Amino acid sequence: MSTNGNGQLMRIGKLAKMTGITTRTLRFYEEIGLINPTDHSHRGNRLYSQDCVDKIITINNLKEYGLKLSEIETIFNAKDQAATKKDAVGKIKDILSEQEKALNFKIAFLTKMREEFQSTLRVLEGCPTCRFEPLERYCQECIFYEGEIPTTFKALVS
Repeated sequence: MSTNGNGQLMRIGKLAKMTGITTRTLRFYEEIGLINPTDHSHRGNRLYSQDCVDKIITINNLKEYGLKLSEIETIFNAKDQAATKKDAVGKIKDILSEQEKALNFKIAFLTKMREEFQSTLRVLEGCPTCRFEPLERYCQECIFYEGEIPTTFKALVS
């Protein structure tokens, strides 16, 4: 197998194992220009360097953050497609800023959802010791729970 200055090159199967990505997905990434083989073997097999592993890990992270493949492609191609490197930085910053806004919205929503569930769990903790039959309509006005009865709990007993 060939080597380069960065060390041993690997075939697509090993790259897939190292990154947890299927060979089919790796071929798709190559097809859309996200990754490129570093070299080819004498038999024509694609060969990839450690740099490609790092790039795929970054692609996976960006996908986990909610970026679309087209946005990831724009980020990786910004340096080559922008008129100046400052323009490239601006394009990358715009994409990441939009994603940060979306993540902040999701975090706020999930935080509110967690608080609702926690409040519902606090109400439910008292149900087994309640002198009344649990999950009945009068539970919406629980006299043993201090605080506003959560909407989720109200829906459970309606």
